[in-house]
Amino acid sequence: HCQILHRDISDNNVLVVRQGDGIARGLLIDFDYALDMSIEELRTPRPEMTGTLLFMSINNLRNWHVKRTVLDDYESMLCLVCWVATAGIGSLPRRKSKELERLPITDWRNGTTEAISRAKSAHFGSLTVFEEDITNSFSGMEPANNTGGSGSSGDSGAILLTAFAKGLRRLLFSNPSVGPECRGTSYIEMQGAQSIESEAAQDFPPLFDDELQYKPETINPFEKRAEKNNVAVIAKDLHTHINRYWNYAMDRQEKAKQALSDQAASTEN
Repeated sequence: HCQILHRDISDNNVLVVRQGDGIARGLLIDFDYALDMSIEELRTPRPEMTGTLLFMSINNLRNWHVKRTVLDDYESMLCLVCWVATAGIGSLPRRKSKELERLPITDWRNGTTEAISRAKSAHFGSLTVFEEDITNSFSGMEPANNTGGSGSSGDSGAILLTAFAKGLRRLLFSNPSVGPECRGTSYIEMQGAQSIESEAAQDFPPLFDDELQYKPETINPFEKRAEKNNVAVIAKDLHTHINRYWNYAMDRQEKAKQALSDQAASTEN
């Protein structure tokens, strides 16, 4: 909506602040790599690779000749949500570094950009893999006897973050509002009006560029999603999804604040 592409959304660039009303809100900072997409000269086909590996979009990591769009920032946001939900945030238990290193999500920050992009492609390309490797490891979602040691299973905050993250993943990579050529994290083989995702793309990482010479009919869903009309549709759906959870979270905070106020008043009386 603001036509600004941040290009470095990470845990270091998002602050949580409390204003006069006491409600916690996120504040995005550090616009050193940002681009004003309303300026025609900055709409380059392939801006340089920027950001923090853990939170980079797959398109950014692969450094394809595909225009960066707001969808790359939204994907970085998804990575950030998954990371902080796994490491622990707010009322969720904090994990120690050794515990984190045993989880699949650490593949997002270890190794080459190629290896990291493959890991993210596998996780985001399949809801089953996303659940098994990522959201099931959110802090607060495990039984008390698991390594997370978080106590009872299904903390309400963790459940909310899980639903939020799944929604972001679905709208980014499996959005029903756009055509099948825009879905998935792998190259797609087109046959007439139908599409067949290469090598069961929902469960496998994408083919690489040097393999495309044997598959001239394949298309890159990241390139299709980056087309102006598709970006607009997907971004609108994401904005609606985020607003829905934002309003719900604000309502929860207001109710919690009111409950504390009522409790204090009751104690005084």
